[in-house]
Amino acid sequence: MCELPGIRRGPIVLSKRDLVDDEWLAALDDEVAAAVAGTFLAAAPRAPVSARTGDGLPVLRAALGDALAALPLRATGGVLRLPIDRVFTVKGHGTVVNGTSPAARSASRR
Repeated sequence: MCELPGIRRGPIVLSKRDLVDDEWLAALDDEVAAAVAGTFLAAAPRAPVSARTGDGLPVLRAALGDALAALPLRATGGVLRLPIDRVFTVKGHGTVVNGTSPAARSASRR
């Protein structure tokens, strides 16, 4: 499923780490490894994380940083063009204009 929008890398997050013991986590990790074998996620780092206790968050942050650092740099020169998708008024805020960048549109068509 991740391959459809063009995703090629990233960590696998095993959430709610605080609710399972180490034995259960090891079994789950083996199951996840088997599920992603042969896919682009086979070598992806797996990060057991608990939002409640914060366990694993440094590992997840590092994995996300590594994935971000591996992305190719995009050109920053030129004129930004943002085709307008819709315009509407929000009471108390005024006019709101939404658009989608051409780069985002072409990425979604792959």
